[in-house]
Amino acid sequence: MYVLYMFNGAVTGGVIGPFTPVQYQDSYLYFIYPWFMLLLFVISGMSARFSLKGHSEKEFLKSRTTKLLVPSTIGLFVFWWISGYYNMVVGGAFENMSAVPKPILFVIMAISGIGPLWYIQLLWIFFLLLLFIRKIEKDRLYGLCEKANLPVLLCLTPVIWGALRS
Repeated sequence: MYVLYMFNGAVTGGVIGPFTPVQYQDSYLYFIYPWFMLLLFVISGMSARFSLKGHSEKEFLKSRTTKLLVPSTIGLFVFWWISGYYNMVVGGAFENMSAVPKPILFVIMAISGIGPLWYIQLLWIFFLLLLFIRKIEKDRLYGLCEKANLPVLLCLTPVIWGALRS
């Protein structure tokens, strides 16, 4: 998906642009792109729900920390600083940051080059929020959502689609 996005017909900052006069692959992007992240978060939420059924909250948090937060943070500082360096070179940031100490500059490069790791980092934060919300609401919302039938879900589809388009 991201490879197709890099070569789409609508040239914006950070993309390469079209490679043929007619971009047939853009139709795939127009259909999938609005739903892609929503589906990723829905699947992640479903996985968290199923995982919490068989594990305690402490086990769940430990598992998510070792599987999501630790590898993504290590990856951020080992690999993605290179992308941050590129971003800062292209943006001309080094001319304005000559007085910044090198260790702080490295952290800035790593964070500005986060790339796709933002999803994993935010997912871990959302899992923390999920544990907090579960303590407060005690599955009342889940019980209410269980009662939603197919017509209710179909009526909510335009609302979700509209929210994605704004």
